[in-house]
Amino acid sequence: MALPNLTREQAIERAALISVDSYQINLDVTDGHGAPANRPSDPPPPWCSTRSPAPTR
Repeated sequence: MALPNLTREQAIERAALISVDSYQINLDVTDGHGAPANRPSDPPPPWCSTRSPAPTR
């Protein structure tokens, strides 16, 4: 069962009680079956823009 979300005030109170010096992230970049998620020859997914943003002036 998931815990309910905290209000902003509750989150501030909880954050005052704990401290974090470091953390570890495990990132799975496989396709879910152990193979690489995509190969360099695969086209980028449709949501991935390969264009550079327009320069701002």
